[in-house]
Amino acid sequence: MPATTLELYSREMMRDPYPAYAEARRRGPAFHDAEHDIWYLVQYEACYAALQDHGTYSSDVRNWSRAGDFDFVSGGGGGRGIVMLMDDPPLHTELKALINHVFTPRRVAALDPWIREVSGRRIEDLQPGKPTEFMRALAVPLPVMVIAHMLGVPEERWEEFKHWSDGVNATVTRMGKEEKRRRLDALDSFLGAAVAERRTAPTDDLIGALVTAEVAGRRLDDQELVSLLALLLSAGNETTTLLIGGLVDALALRPELWERIRADRGLIPAAVEEALRYDSPVQYANRYTTRTVELGGETIPEGANVRIVLASANRDPEGFPDPDSFRLDRQLSRHVAFGYGIHYCLGAPLARLEAEVVLSMLMDKFESVERAGTVLRNTLAPALGGYESLPLLFGA
Repeated sequence: MPATTLELYSREMMRDPYPAYAEARRRGPAFHDAEHDIWYLVQYEACYAALQDHGTYSSDVRNWSRAGDFDFVSGGGGGRGIVMLMDDPPLHTELKALINHVFTPRRVAALDPWIREVSGRRIEDLQPGKPTEFMRALAVPLPVMVIAHMLGVPEERWEEFKHWSDGVNATVTRMGKEEKRRRLDALDSFLGAAVAERRTAPTDDLIGALVTAEVAGRRLDDQELVSLLALLLSAGNETTTLLIGGLVDALALRPELWERIRADRGLIPAAVEEALRYDSPVQYANRYTTRTVELGGETIPEGANVRIVLASANRDPEGFPDPDSFRLDRQLSRHVAFGYGIHYCLGAPLARLEAEVVLSMLMDKFESVERAGTVLRNTLAPALGGYESLPLLFGA
């Protein structure tokens, strides 16, 4: 087929994107969508190399002619937060150092018992033999609760906080633009008030740490903090939701693996990593080229919009033999579900922890899991994979 006839990210394609990715890979490492003037990198080695080469493939969204691709994350301050964090060095280096300073492994590890407690409350409501819409029962609310706890949101305001946060969610929330804007404005107001409170009364939560942290010798102002917090909320929320849903669904379709992991909980980390590779929550990363690139016989011009298709790279047989099988015996240190290089996801340890805790606790209570109806895959946000609806049936 001529390259222009392969339509990536139509709603039909998003219901099962992997055959289209395989067709694109067969054509070469780079694929040009002439109609929309977007270049896709689809083979593993090309994606891996591009993620490392931030000098050629820039993340500075201010230079993208299609920066509107990120409208789903947030409006107002949230949009500015994306520009802040998805910049190139030296600003990116300074901001990443700031986040690393407050989003420490110690802070994440300390969440383990608390995540178990909160997950247990949700899992207690799941009844064996009764169909459950798993995304809304557990996969959607848990990451919001975790982020709310880290930000220092009082538990009595979690429901309110989740209501506002649904305006950020792209794959599991269908709402009009006006309602989305209203919720995002309310979220920005809440975060702004929280920042102001911490300036006068410091706290040990994530907002309190960010208020006192410095970047390039200065502290962030209120607007910068609100936008950064909105970005942390979106980055640590929906992607973890999609990981948890994809992980449990993969095992629902493979009961022999559920039984095997249930008998040997040491396999849980391998299952989480394979879920990340098998159906990456983030399907692609946006970049733009700072110079002309020759790749696989194609010439990508300077200033081109480029999508590094992480999900396609993770299903490339050149990177992962037998890629369409879900296996626990892979070497997965080089999967790119969390990106790679300087933009590697800072929230990766937290996402892994949440997924591991949820799977372990589900296995404590249930002997089996299977699909209980028709699943609905995300067709709302092209950059994200996973499910909008996932009905499951757990067995006692």
